[in-house]
Amino acid sequence: MLSNDVSARVRELIARSNLSDADFASRVGLDGPKLSKSLSGDRRFTSVNLARIAQFTNTTVDWILGRDDESPALAARHDSGGVTSEEETQVAIEKATEWAKVRADLKRLGYPQSECAFQSESRGRSYITDGEKLAADAVSYLRSKNIDHTSDRNLIDIVEDWFGVDIAVVPAGSKFEGLTWRDGSCRLIVIGTSSVPGRRRFTLAHELAHLLAEDNQKLTLDKVGGERDSSEIRANTFAACFLMPEKVIREKLANESVDKDQFAALSCEMFVTPTTLAWRLFNLKLIDGQKRRNLSQLTAMEAAVIAGQTAEFSSWIKNSLTPRLPRKLVEDAGRAYLDGRTTLRPFANLVGVDTKELRSALEAERSELDMEMDNEKVTVLA
Repeated sequence: MLSNDVSARVRELIARSNLSDADFASRVGLDGPKLSKSLSGDRRFTSVNLARIAQFTNTTVDWILGRDDESPALAARHDSGGVTSEEETQVAIEKATEWAKVRADLKRLGYPQSECAFQSESRGRSYITDGEKLAADAVSYLRSKNIDHTSDRNLIDIVEDWFGVDIAVVPAGSKFEGLTWRDGSCRLIVIGTSSVPGRRRFTLAHELAHLLAEDNQKLTLDKVGGERDSSEIRANTFAACFLMPEKVIREKLANESVDKDQFAALSCEMFVTPTTLAWRLFNLKLIDGQKRRNLSQLTAMEAAVIAGQTAEFSSWIKNSLTPRLPRKLVEDAGRAYLDGRTTLRPFANLVGVDTKELRSALEAERSELDMEMDNEKVTVLA
């Protein structure tokens, strides 16, 4: 019945658009035959399908689904083309939905997500200056906590700890970049694994900007490549300024002319790709257009070799290709179980282990501890 209701609402939206089914599918970016099957009930609409339809028709996914509750603020960032892109994004959205539900359940049990003390008033200017101001405030906030995020490879832990965000890394191909989720219980960033660690770091900062600026009040999809909306411009500006603060760059360069060796070392030291750094230096008027083009030709591996950081770079790639669960979420689920507020199942589901198997392992560990305690008592008595 729910499927029929969804199809009926999509048909209503198609009628309002004054487009044929085929033209509607083309404008929304859906496969025509798949849309037909979904409308007839032979195929379910995916979350990505619904997000695209909602965005094109200026409505919400909740309205299409017939829900009255407030929809989460969700922005999924992926490459602009291909079925692979949609499939990877769909998987990430489904995982985000699961984690958000766990976070909501934990909040009801008395384990809410940690609050974010960061504050910034970045609205009211152009989206570029808004992004610059938001980044400057975020940098100052971390500096007040004695955190230097620009020289710390593990930016994920810093963002998770100091901005009150659950962060997950999911297996992904070359298409899916990242998404943000924000509702009354959960602030979540999901990013994909990547063989280009500097790219993953930029995506993390980009998605953080969406959360801090409270962007995307309805379900929308951001596309990497092609036309960008204003919030995307702000998020990209934030990421560049947050990862590569002007003051830090000028201090490291000490007003010297940037040569290839110095550039490679700076790229490795700030954990950014050569292309991203070259654009930042160009925008700061520290290099000209020709030098930007030349330095942008360097790969991250070549920069690491020049800077003598090959081993460190290899370790960084390995870390960037490793999936990661939301650490704070797992910790809170574990605390709720140990405090007797919930069963073992939520924690087991989060870590991907069968509940019975995990319980048996915990009981075996407890038995071993009891035996060790008994042996210690015997030794003392002897």
